[in-house]
Amino acid sequence: MRFFIYILVLFTTQLSSAQIIPIHDYWNREIERHQLKNAKGFSTSYKPLLQSQTDFKKFDSQRVDSAIYYWNINRILFRDHWLTYQKENVHIMADPWVDFSYFKDPLNRDYNQKVSRQYNNSRGIWIQGNIGNSFSFHTAFSENQSIFPFYMSAISDSLEVIPGWGRFKAFKKYGYDYAVSNSSIQIEPHSKLQISLSYGKQFIGSGYRSILLSDAAMSYPFASIRYSGKWFTYLSSAALLQEQERLPLGSTSESLFKRKMGTWNFLIVTPLPNIEVGFLESVLYEIWTPQGRKSPHYSSYIPVIGARSFLSDQNTASTLYGLNLKWNAFHQFTLYGQYGWLNNKTKSYGIQSGILYSNFLIKNLDIRIEYNSTSAFMYSSAQDLLSYTQQQQALGHPAGGDMQEWSVRVDYTRKRFLFHGDIHQINQTLSNGADPYQQSFFIGSSGSRSMLQWQLKAGCLINPKVHLCFWLGYTQRNDIRKMSAISEESKFNASLFTINLSSTLNSQYFDF
Repeated sequence: MRFFIYILVLFTTQLSSAQIIPIHDYWNREIERHQLKNAKGFSTSYKPLLQSQTDFKKFDSQRVDSAIYYWNINRILFRDHWLTYQKENVHIMADPWVDFSYFKDPLNRDYNQKVSRQYNNSRGIWIQGNIGNSFSFHTAFSENQSIFPFYMSAISDSLEVIPGWGRFKAFKKYGYDYAVSNSSIQIEPHSKLQISLSYGKQFIGSGYRSILLSDAAMSYPFASIRYSGKWFTYLSSAALLQEQERLPLGSTSESLFKRKMGTWNFLIVTPLPNIEVGFLESVLYEIWTPQGRKSPHYSSYIPVIGARSFLSDQNTASTLYGLNLKWNAFHQFTLYGQYGWLNNKTKSYGIQSGILYSNFLIKNLDIRIEYNSTSAFMYSSAQDLLSYTQQQQALGHPAGGDMQEWSVRVDYTRKRFLFHGDIHQINQTLSNGADPYQQSFFIGSSGSRSMLQWQLKAGCLINPKVHLCFWLGYTQRNDIRKMSAISEESKFNASLFTINLSSTLNSQYFDF
C-alpha cells in the first residue's frame, strides 16, 4: 500500500498541467501552427487536447505581455485571468464566458418589424484548475436569451434545437431561452496516459469541419482513455447520446429522452514526426427498446479497434469506419483529408480534403481551403434510434448527407488587431438522403439546395486567456431551397451586420 501511495504522490508532483484546450477553429489553428515548428511533433488528430500534449506555453495567449499596467483592473481586463487562486499545489482560474451580439438584417423587413431588436445575450463563467500536476478540471456554464435574425431562427426551428447548443424554450414571443454547459476531469497518472470524464464534445481531424466526428452537435457525457507511444497514439471513448424523442410518460411530468451509446476507437500512427495516419471505428449501440431500457451489447466494453464492429449485433448496432490523414509539409502548411464509410444499406461515405497554410507570406496570416462531400444517407441508419446523430444533428458534417461543400477561410492577427473572412458554398440534394433521421432508403430527388455564404469581420483582442474579442462583421447569405418547385430562398437568406463581444471557448455553426 505504501508503495502505491508513493507512486501516486510521485505522479502528482512531477507531471505537467493536464488542462484541456477548448475546441474551436482559433485554438485548433494555434495547435497546428506550433506543431509545424516542433521537430519532434505531437499527435493532433483527436481533440480536445491537453496543454501538456502541445506547445501551449508558446501560444500567443500565453506569451508574456511586455506592456506596463499601472492599475490592477487593466491587468485583469487585458492580460490575466480575471480571478486566480494559487496555494501550494492548487491553482484555480475563473474567466468570463460571454457572447453579447447585436444583429441588423435589412433584407427581411417583415420579420424585423415583428421581432424589433435582434440580439444574443449570453452570460457565463469558465472555471479551470489544477490540483498537483496530474489532476485538472474545468467547468463552464452559460445562460442565454436570443432573438435571432430570420435565417438563424429558421435553421433553429427546422432542427428544433439551437445548432451546437441544444434544446430551447420560448423567450418573449419570437426568442429562444437556453443554457449551455460543459465540464471535465482530466487525470494523467503517467506522462503517456490520460483518463478523462467529460460532459462536452470531441473532434477528429485537422479541418474546420470533420466528416468523422465534429463539435457541431450538442454536448454529451463521455469517458475516454488515451495512450501515447513513441510512434502511435491510441484512444478509446464511450458516450451517452440522446434524441429529441421522449420515453413513454411515467411518474414524472416530463419524461427522459430516448438514448443510445456511442463508442469510438481511434488509432493514430506516426511513421514520421510530420505524418499522421488515423484509423477510426465508431459503433453506436441500442440501449432502449419499446420494451424498456436494456444493457448495451458486451462488445461495447472491448476497447480494441475492430473488435466492436466484428462482435456486435448489426441488428442493434450501427458502425462507421474512418481514415484520417495529415501531413505537415516543409514546416509551412498542413495537408489533411478524411474518408468515412457508414455500414448501412447504401454503404454511404464521406470525403474531406484540405490545406491549412500558416504564416502565409507574412507572420500570423492563416489560409484554409477545404472540400467536403457526403453521399446520400450519410449518418443515417435503418435501425430505430441508431443514426450517427446527437439531439437532432449529425455527429459529422452539420449539413448531413448528399452534399458538396467548398470553403475558404482567412485569419490575420497583428498585435491586438484581428481580421477574419470566409466563404462557404454548399450544393445539396434535398432528397430523403440528406436527413440523417430519414430511415427510408428510397432515394428520390424531391428538391435541391444551393447556399453561398460569405463573411467579413474585423476585431480587437481584449483578453488573450480566453480570446475575448470585440468584433464588427458583415454576413451575406444566399440559400436557395426548392422543394416540389416551391422556392424558399427568402427564408434562409440574410444581409447581416453584427456587433459582437465574445469569448472563444466554443464553436458556433450557422454556416451550413
